[in-house]
Amino acid sequence: MDFVVEYKDCCGCGACHEVCPKSAITMKIDEYGYVYASIDNELCVDCGKCKSVCPAIVNNNDKEFEKKAYAGTSLDESTKKSTSGGIFALFAKKVLSEGGVVYGTEMNESFDVQVIGIESEEELPKLQGSKYVQSNMLSAFKKIKEALKEKKVLFCGTPCQVSALKNYIGKESENLILVDIVCHGVPNSQMFKDEIALFQKKYKDNLSGFAFRDKDFGQNCVGNLKFKNKDGKRALYSYSSPYYTAFLKCDIFRESCYSCAYSNTNRPGDITICDYWGVEKQEGEFHMACQEKGMVGISGIIINTKKGEEFFEKSKEKLLCKESTVEKIQKENGNLVCPSTRGRNYDTVRAIYKESGWDGVSRFYNKKYRKQRITRQLYNACPKFVKKLARKVLGK
Repeated sequence: MDFVVEYKDCCGCGACHEVCPKSAITMKIDEYGYVYASIDNELCVDCGKCKSVCPAIVNNNDKEFEKKAYAGTSLDESTKKSTSGGIFALFAKKVLSEGGVVYGTEMNESFDVQVIGIESEEELPKLQGSKYVQSNMLSAFKKIKEALKEKKVLFCGTPCQVSALKNYIGKESENLILVDIVCHGVPNSQMFKDEIALFQKKYKDNLSGFAFRDKDFGQNCVGNLKFKNKDGKRALYSYSSPYYTAFLKCDIFRESCYSCAYSNTNRPGDITICDYWGVEKQEGEFHMACQEKGMVGISGIIINTKKGEEFFEKSKEKLLCKESTVEKIQKENGNLVCPSTRGRNYDTVRAIYKESGWDGVSRFYNKKYRKQRITRQLYNACPKFVKKLARKVLGK
């Protein structure tokens, strides 16, 4: 098949598919479950519109604005569903309060991960929380462009998605606020749904939901499973999910993620948000003040454009923040420096998946990291005072 760009560079955003005037581009799934843009040469008229919106080709970021950076956490209780400092939710509420539309990623009841728009605060929980899966945003491009004629729109996504939307809209729109997240890389939705199928089989189709990371179960929780019956939800810890293990090991990202043009401080969004890893070292007093107030997560916030700065200033009413620097936020945020490195198990996992699907991959991870999984399970079963003593002995 012919591609808009080389296989290794395509991020699967779908902007080319949406902009093609002849419907010559289709999004096809390869043997590993990743989506790519394919051109039908019989329909193609070589207009070049697909290349004009491709984030692998066009990177029109504002390089003149002097960036500003902050450590911040939301003071709004209703934003606590967010997995870090609640910054996205705070921005979303600002736009919604002005009658605008907010676009972000939802995982629905069928475990489909897709970009949707919301127009009320009641819908905001749909977009909160991390989803370590590539989201489908095909239906969003045209809807956002249409909404911008009358309303303010906030879009939050991975930097390649933000860049694609920016290129698709074309001319600068004062109504469009773009927020990009610091992304480690994206696995595909097919592998994620394969893992969900294994959980469904294990729990006899009683699974009703899945969440990545969960503050209710503490910092060591990588996610939770939600059930239809009285079981409520169950925590997932390190190595108990092969999919999450593969994500953390950088074994199942799409090819473009390992050479991502946006894994640096040259960001496409008006604002960049991320977990502020290492904030206790870089902004110790602020971190301590947040802990005293019971704040669980702190975000790194980077302002990339004048429009982003103006929007941020208007959104600060319920934000506890301190000015920081881009360099400090970069310290322990590797994807603000360079792309993720292909994991050691990358080739093995692809070979296993091609031969025996996710069942085979799951068996591979469960066997390879059996010791770590058992150790983590034993640790999590210990009383808090034992865990505290263990951390003190180990110097952690």
